[in-house]
Amino acid sequence: MRRPAVVYGPGLDPVDRKLIHALQVDGRAPLSRIASVIGVPDRTLGHRFRRLTESSGLRVVGMPDSQRVGLTDWLVRIRRAGAAAPTLAGRLARRPEVSWVGVLAAGTEVTCLVRTPPGEEDTALRRALGAVPASAVVTPQCVLAVVAGESGWPVRTAALSGDEVAGLGAAAPEEDRGGPVPLQEDDWRLVSALSRDGRTGAARLAGLTGWSEASVRRRLTRLRSRGAVRFSVDVPPALFGYGLEAVLWLKVCPGRLPDASRALAADPEVAFAARTTGGGNLVAMVVCRNTPDLARYLTERTERLPGVLEAEAQPVVRRTKRCGIPAGRPYGAAPEGD
Repeated sequence: MRRPAVVYGPGLDPVDRKLIHALQVDGRAPLSRIASVIGVPDRTLGHRFRRLTESSGLRVVGMPDSQRVGLTDWLVRIRRAGAAAPTLAGRLARRPEVSWVGVLAAGTEVTCLVRTPPGEEDTALRRALGAVPASAVVTPQCVLAVVAGESGWPVRTAALSGDEVAGLGAAAPEEDRGGPVPLQEDDWRLVSALSRDGRTGAARLAGLTGWSEASVRRRLTRLRSRGAVRFSVDVPPALFGYGLEAVLWLKVCPGRLPDASRALAADPEVAFAARTTGGGNLVAMVVCRNTPDLARYLTERTERLPGVLEAEAQPVVRRTKRCGIPAGRPYGAAPEGD
């Protein structure tokens, strides 16, 4: 089946798109290096970066890779939250264990991503979801494998040529050495700072961790090379002409999951997809241009995925929290007021 061409919105020109793609390749790459690779003056690129961050909401975010640092991700669907859904979403967003929160279904449903440490899954989930009303229907689904989105949304990573990507010189993570990479207390402070601004300078990071600048650089390089910390660009999809996000739950015949996962990952509309436990064993974040575009996607492509038994989609009407970890340890006590 022919895939639709990527369509950009009016908010970005080719330089903007290349800058965003370059930051997805290496979120901490100096702007001077990016400017050299894409062939624009340093001053021009600096102006573009400031405009995108100050006016368009662009952020570079540093995140722990759950699998590599030994965490378990849970995609939690909270239905029948009713009029309390927006308030509940706000309370969940303040939880340090929760890294993503969206309000769905015309403001009556909440979906969030909860990260739990090994051996504490039950207590961490209970702590994170303590504000959920007893009348709500809560469905936690363990994320078994991410099948799309680790390298960025395809629409956001279509601007650079292969030579330009290579020119950025981003180091690939080392091969898996067979075990998780433990993060120490200072590592979590480092990741917390990077979750707010992935381009925070070494001097500022040194002040937050108590390390020297040289130690910060060495430790961050090591964490990145082991795949424990990765960087992503957070930018509103509407800038690319895609104004509607939706969560898609698929129930797939287990024997066809590999085929369905590969087919889903090839769609440019899919920003993230993962295999999970539960009845809906394949979940995706889909980004479309508008409601008719989502309707076409569901009828023309989703229903033709191999082995799909059931499909359900709910538009995201509000993102209360995108990604990142608040300051402090990721699994501490509830913030004041909760």
